[in-house]
Amino acid sequence: MLGKLALFSVCVAVAFSVCTDKVTNVVQISDDSNGNYNVVFNNADGATYDNNSNPSCYNNEANLRMPGVLGLISGTVVVNQAIVLDNATQALLTLTKNDNLIKTACKDGKSNNFLIPDKDCTPGTHTLGELEGDAGIGSEIALPNLSDAIKPLLKGQWRVTIKIQNGAGTVVASILIPSNEDWLWIEQ
Repeated sequence: MLGKLALFSVCVAVAFSVCTDKVTNVVQISDDSNGNYNVVFNNADGATYDNNSNPSCYNNEANLRMPGVLGLISGTVVVNQAIVLDNATQALLTLTKNDNLIKTACKDGKSNNFLIPDKDCTPGTHTLGELEGDAGIGSEIALPNLSDAIKPLLKGQWRVTIKIQNGAGTVVASILIPSNEDWLWIEQ
């Protein structure tokens, strides 16, 4: 009897620890522009993947991996007018950690920490993947491999803001991950 109970417990633990694609690896994405930018995200959800496109979870919640992929799986994108994103388009990252020592590591594409180079706060289009369509936003965003300086600091709970800035220096979109006051687990 005790053996059956142990086997049942193991089966339940395995069932609840499986990372199920588009179920347990989903994170809500909100628009952070207050409607002030050209591209506005509504009711968006993303799914997190490692760099081999396997679903990525931590404790049955979405786990953002770097390198990895954030796939946009639902919601709408409103484009107020056609825009051109060129080779100078950048993704400006704001990374805030749930940690009293580190707090905000990057703010609008600039490092706030002497251990983190500015280049890790502005991955650019060459590392974010092809931007496509009138909005210039693809359904998947490839997340970059970061420098060795930031990797030891990376593991933990974070909030991520990504602003898309075109070559003329105009911010055309801004998203917040996760969309609520919760934290997202990020692993190197």
